[in-house]
Amino acid sequence: MVIALHPDGPQSHMHLPSQLQYQDRTAACRYLGLQVGSKIAAGTAWKKATEKLAVRLRLASQKTLTVDQRSLIAGAIIVPNLLYVARHQWPSVADVNDMDARIRHYVWHGQFKTDVSGLRAWLDADLAALPRSTGGLAIPDIRAELYALAAVTVSKWAVTGTAQMHIVGDILFHNRAGGRAPAVYITPEYAPVAPSGIHRRPTLWSMGRAMLSQAGAPDTQDTDTMGAFAAAAYACGGYRADWNGSHLIVDCTTMLASLMGDKRSRALHERGRVQMEWLPYADIGTLQVYARDGNRKTLAAACGRKPNAHNILNDFVKWTRRGTGHMVFTFNIPHLGVAQRNMAEDLTRVLVTNFTEIATHTLHFNE
Repeated sequence: MVIALHPDGPQSHMHLPSQLQYQDRTAACRYLGLQVGSKIAAGTAWKKATEKLAVRLRLASQKTLTVDQRSLIAGAIIVPNLLYVARHQWPSVADVNDMDARIRHYVWHGQFKTDVSGLRAWLDADLAALPRSTGGLAIPDIRAELYALAAVTVSKWAVTGTAQMHIVGDILFHNRAGGRAPAVYITPEYAPVAPSGIHRRPTLWSMGRAMLSQAGAPDTQDTDTMGAFAAAAYACGGYRADWNGSHLIVDCTTMLASLMGDKRSRALHERGRVQMEWLPYADIGTLQVYARDGNRKTLAAACGRKPNAHNILNDFVKWTRRGTGHMVFTFNIPHLGVAQRNMAEDLTRVLVTNFTEIATHTLHFNE
């Protein structure tokens, strides 16, 4: 049996030996635990996984009589099965809501069903999800598990993926039938979560990207100190910038030797040397920095651009280091006016103030 990957099934020019035949275009078959086919209905794999779990849990219910026992089964059997399926077929909102209800009803009432009437849980859902060591039952939250899966998958792809894996990831991010898939760069950040939370995305890849852009960096522990450093760096001077055509020549040796020198020395002692090869690919509408007023905001807002502007730094500026504290920023924007030059100067000062490493050691990307 051969499965044609094209959604319209086998094409007229595709011929097989007599011993082989194509699977029907709308049919599905099981392959490595998944439902595969040319054009199978959305949610087929999730539906089959639900049916399989219902049978296994019905058998297990003969020996699991307590809520505590069933919560262990939910974490050890139900969730791993669903995550394996979700890695290859991202569930819809309806599928997730359905499974969330089934897990809760199974743990509390021993019934793997969407609707159980006349029965109630005897512990609040948030408390029940806490670890046993803190008084909860560790009942899994399938929505949180799916979001974590997406974040880990995309993070591994971005950090440790090979060139071939990165190309495949770019295509999966594109998620369209035609056109050229652009290269994808992710700016990890830690920003306050909106009251409505992080909204679900239609694919695992877009969900993982949203998670990393929202909560992919460690929480800033020294916010007040960093804000004061940034404000002082603007107030004390020690930063000179001169234009030569589209090149901005920067001398920040005095600033580095005074305020920012202390910051860099402390950061080096606490966290080690920071690798900044990722910075040219950062999204200016996502990357959080400390601005002139000492407040944390996006790089776009900090240098006077629209807060929702989304561009990769490497699209319009490159930089090289000519000794500690001496840098040349090259802007590929034709005919820079006065306002644009002021904005460019603000951008370079924000970059050097927040990422002093670019002025103190070489980035192999640019040099």
